[in-house]
Amino acid sequence: MITKKEKKESKIKIVIITGLSGAGKTEALRYFEDAGYYCIDNLPAY
Repeated sequence: MITKKEKKESKIKIVIITGLSGAGKTEALRYFEDAGYYCIDNLPAY
């Protein structure tokens, strides 16, 4: 039986940054990285 203390909830927060070329996406990613987020730039789309 799982009690409230033993129950661990996985709260995944995903932020998607989009925009046109020159809009500052990479700069925004750098701020998120500095804040401790795991960031991926130029993710290939199939």
